[in-house]
Amino acid sequence: MLPMSELVDEMNTETSERILVNCLDWLAHELHSSKQQTDRDCLALVITQTLQRVKQAAVSHPAMGALLARQQLVINDVAYQSPLKLIRELELIAEARPELRANWMHKIHGDVHLGNILTDLEKWALVDPRGVFPGGGDHFDLCYEWGKVLHDLHGMYNLICSKHIWGDANLDIGTIQVNLPSSHFTDAYASLLRAFLNRVALKYEDYEVREKYASKMLLYEGLLILGILPFHLQHLERAVSLLAFGTMILHHAIIAFDEKESALEFISRPITRAFYDK
Repeated sequence: MLPMSELVDEMNTETSERILVNCLDWLAHELHSSKQQTDRDCLALVITQTLQRVKQAAVSHPAMGALLARQQLVINDVAYQSPLKLIRELELIAEARPELRANWMHKIHGDVHLGNILTDLEKWALVDPRGVFPGGGDHFDLCYEWGKVLHDLHGMYNLICSKHIWGDANLDIGTIQVNLPSSHFTDAYASLLRAFLNRVALKYEDYEVREKYASKMLLYEGLLILGILPFHLQHLERAVSLLAFGTMILHHAIIAFDEKESALEFISRPITRAFYDK
């Protein structure tokens, strides 16, 4: 069996969606059914961890440090606040909104993405669980699980790692130009993203419930992308792409919490579609 990330552009839509949905159903029945009440602030723990890792990336690599030191980044000609500012703003939002705290923690895999779903187009296997989460244990906020799925299907993690997407940075003026994959790749991911959202977010009939759930998944997605920066600094073009996408996603998540934008609408298409559809 091979990672689904290596096969997705060759698979027909029906096969790829079937494998993903079967994987999501297995998670729901075999892992997520184990849950426990909690007073742990899972989101706050991930915010703290992400802030530490972004600062670590800034110290570890001069080019990344130069980008992170700026007050704003211009990504494909659009200006955004720096990720450090966005994370600190998110800290304030999390403190002011106790409803963001999960009352229940579920047993989760913690690293669900197409690179960890192995398949021969018939059978499949989900490998490499994270195991231990911030604060300890194998139970955590379920939205963390879905944020991890989104960081690939929406945030294009595996396409970045396989060099189908790369970022060029101008350190003197703080601009990033993200070079995009062909729409063929984007379309393949878009079909999987729709299948995921239909299974996870769109099952809620109430619009406000769907939006709240989608906004929280979006927060985790942005945090998880920025949180892996220190592990990709040996490939600067990859790290720059992760920085760009993580920044954009957190920006839109915060706007969604201010109810100025629909989180579900933003995550309903891979992030690269925003560039194509300008």
